[in-house]
Amino acid sequence: MKLKSILFSFLLGCAVVFSNDTFAQKKSKDDGPTKQLDDIGYRELRNLGTIIENEEVRGYYLFRREKKTGGGMASFKLDLFDVDIKSLRSIKMQRPKKSQLVEMSFNGSAFFLMMTNKKGIDMLTYDPEGKKLGEISIKKVNKYERGRIYQAMTSKEGSNSSVYPTSNGFVRQTLEKNRKLGYTIEAYSNSMKLQWAVHSNRVSDKIETADIMYCSGKYVAVLRMEKKNMMTRDVDMFVLMLDAVTGDKIFEIPMKELSDLSVLGCHVDEEKNEVYLNGEYFAKGKNIMNSKSEGLYMMKVDMEGKELKMEKMSWKKDLLSLTVKEEEKGKSNENMRFYIHKVVTAVNA
Repeated sequence: MKLKSILFSFLLGCAVVFSNDTFAQKKSKDDGPTKQLDDIGYRELRNLGTIIENEEVRGYYLFRREKKTGGGMASFKLDLFDVDIKSLRSIKMQRPKKSQLVEMSFNGSAFFLMMTNKKGIDMLTYDPEGKKLGEISIKKVNKYERGRIYQAMTSKEGSNSSVYPTSNGFVRQTLEKNRKLGYTIEAYSNSMKLQWAVHSNRVSDKIETADIMYCSGKYVAVLRMEKKNMMTRDVDMFVLMLDAVTGDKIFEIPMKELSDLSVLGCHVDEEKNEVYLNGEYFAKGKNIMNSKSEGLYMMKVDMEGKELKMEKMSWKKDLLSLTVKEEEKGKSNENMRFYIHKVVTAVNA
């Protein structure tokens, strides 16, 4: 089964609920295979993911804390399932009793787990057979990174905020306490060996942050932002493309010089070495954080950051009729939001 269809059936058919029965499995004629797992909390459901090979789902994984603990330690279990939600194996591990999972990721050959320790974090990797591949402990993290960790642990969205898989390891973004607020982008191998790190200007008089938008074994695309202080809403945005193997900068483009654009999504066509950016466009000179956009754009650039093509779609002229019913015009269009799920390149005949 292809990714889209199996994900849909999994979301509808896999019931993970509180239960006194342990691993009760059954078949449903209407909804497909289901499984009940005991001792699962709501926030832990974000620690469930898919095992994908050649763009097909081969199974699922779920990380959770077990009830029984002892000797000042907590027991955790990583459960692996096949595509029919049948148990394959369980990987057990023990960590200090107050440890909590912050984030986890899987790149096809290794699991990455970020867990809290007393004042910092532990980062661990395991292979699918349960063998530990590597571990790094950071005894203390700065207040900015503590805030990010807290946000990740309390989020109900279930998405990662700092760790992303590549074909040969993982890339992590962190917040740094420099002269003001800064960032670091760092890449690790499956065995948790640091491959490279890219830092913001440590003595900058501006606040600098970075968010990873796209990550593969070849490229890492980063949305970099600068502003004078925490209170201002005047933000400058830059798209930074890095070599995923070396960390070297491939290009960086300031979005304000190209136009007054926000950046909400990025896709890289690695066969053609072309980058697709999407977001909203604004009237020239407008502050994009305080102003209403005029519509959506899709832009294509090459690996030198040169614009190849730009398509703009106006809210009023192009999109209103597609998104708002005739009787709702003048009401819903003020609060519209959009989300790009997938980019497909069409070939003209």
